[in-house]
Amino acid sequence: MKHGFALFTLALASLLSGSAHACQVLERSYQSIAISRPEAYLLLVPDAGVPVSGVVYFLHGVGADRHFIQQIGACAEIDRLATATGKSLMIAAPDGGNGYWMNAAHTTDKYLDLVSQELITQVETEFPTLERVASKRVIAGVSMGGHGAVEISIHVLGVYGAVGAHSPVFRTEVEANQGGYFNQFGAGADYESHDPISMIQILGETFAGPVYMDMGAQDPWLTRTLQFQTLVQSLNVPGIFKVGVDAGGHENGYWQAQMPAYMNWYFAQLNR
Repeated sequence: MKHGFALFTLALASLLSGSAHACQVLERSYQSIAISRPEAYLLLVPDAGVPVSGVVYFLHGVGADRHFIQQIGACAEIDRLATATGKSLMIAAPDGGNGYWMNAAHTTDKYLDLVSQELITQVETEFPTLERVASKRVIAGVSMGGHGAVEISIHVLGVYGAVGAHSPVFRTEVEANQGGYFNQFGAGADYESHDPISMIQILGETFAGPVYMDMGAQDPWLTRTLQFQTLVQSLNVPGIFKVGVDAGGHENGYWQAQMPAYMNWYFAQLNR
């Protein structure tokens, strides 16, 4: 009887393990030329037997790090996609400090180069079966990372196939300087070359999209994000626009609630 129960337990465990998908969390680092120091990043990948449709390069906000994407439920969403569709996506999440993900005006940090050149090379070298085309890359981020995703995509047209701008904080020149980001943004022409609204309205840069742009209705940074949304909609940029639509502030609870919608959209873009 005990022997039979043991066999039943083993068979049940095997059945369950065969039907479940386990998101893997991989810690990586390399010596970065762009920031002249080691750079750590996180890879969230589906179970080894699940095909990967592409990579989401995800940028955290101020005060967070590469682990932020785990905290808002990305692994569960990777597993959900795998279970529902038989395939999923990969997420690469670098550390950006509080550098606003830009090639800084007054320091040697070049986070734009780190994300759009070095990190892509690291990921696609480790996973050589990934297709090395823009349509298989999404750049996305929250707060500071939402600004970074938009700015980077404008500077490097044709590297990413879609942009996720979640609660992006588009600081005015005064807000950037008073907030302690003068070294990143600079002033005058330097500021204009880093601010997405100025880049489009003043410098004539192109924002191609498609974009998923959202922000909670109680977010204190709502006004200028609405301005940017109106601007890109006037240019007929395709995408989903939900700035000020759903309840929530500038907080993890809002992003956790939105995470299934984000991941569905990333996955759809990678499978166009």
